[in-house]
Amino acid sequence: MDINNVANVKNEIAKYLSAVSYPTNKEGIVKDVTKIGAGLVIIIVLQNLPHLLYHTPREVISQLEKYVQIQ
Repeated sequence: MDINNVANVKNEIAKYLSAVSYPTNKEGIVKDVTKIGAGLVIIIVLQNLPHLLYHTPREVISQLEKYVQIQ
């Protein structure tokens, strides 16, 4: 994965988020994506999510766009 390509990172994250069991929190998201083989860059980005309860992949992406600045 090219970490300099923000769109690529966002697409990769979205792919992993579709396999997460919702509702969940940040720790649950990181745990689920780690189990299915997410790379270190994806895990680090997700570890920077705010501590909230997430119900959908879209909610996660929305928070990442606000706080981690992947746009």
